[in-house]
Amino acid sequence: MIKITNISHIENYLLKVSFDDNTSKILDFEKILEFKGMAQPLKNIDYFKSVKLLRNGRSFGWDNDYDCCADWAYRY
Repeated sequence: MIKITNISHIENYLLKVSFDDNTSKILDFEKILEFKGMAQPLKNIDYFKSVKLLRNGRSFGWDNDYDCCADWAYRY
């Protein structure tokens, strides 16, 4: 079961996600997400930057309950 060890905002809508197998991925949310519905608040870049690890590294997300699982991020 893969876990996220760190997540950080790079710039714009880019996040760097590091995993417990020493790999990392850059996720470009501007390319993979329509900022509608629950994701609409993420369009505000200051809010987007507030991303955090959740569930012991099994996911990451924001305070509005929008989250992404580690497995999805790893396979993206």
